Amino acid sequence: MTFYKTCAFCKGMKMIELENPEQRLAWYFQRNGQVRWQDAERFKKEGWKKYKKGSEIRLTALSAEELAEMRHVLEQTNFKLARPFRKTRYHYVQPIYGREAVERFLSFVPEGPRKKLGNTV
Repeated sequence: MTFYKTCAFCKGMKMIELENPEQRLAWYFQRNGQVRWQDAERFKKEGWKKYKKGSEIRLTALSAEELAEMRHVLEQTNFKLARPFRKTRYHYVQPIYGREAVERFLSFVPEGPRKKLGNTV
């Protein structure tokens, strides 16, 4: 199955052909995704009772339809679906939690934030 994706809000992104779900997820991430790694030093210092932040990816959908498509692609690639939330009136965020899931997701992205630092990269 071939999918085409374009973004009216992203000037540099043109219509591209996306043949597999991994490419589609990478496209979403490159458009406006974010990654946060757990700060290992802070976790070691404060422990689990105080420091609850873990590794996370956030993908932003520009409509409810795009969010539904994004969730379908995540299911196809066997990611555990977390609860999405509304960021603004027109933006929805789909988080992906867990260090292993984040590392696996970033393996789909050709160039991305792969260094494991404490805060948002």
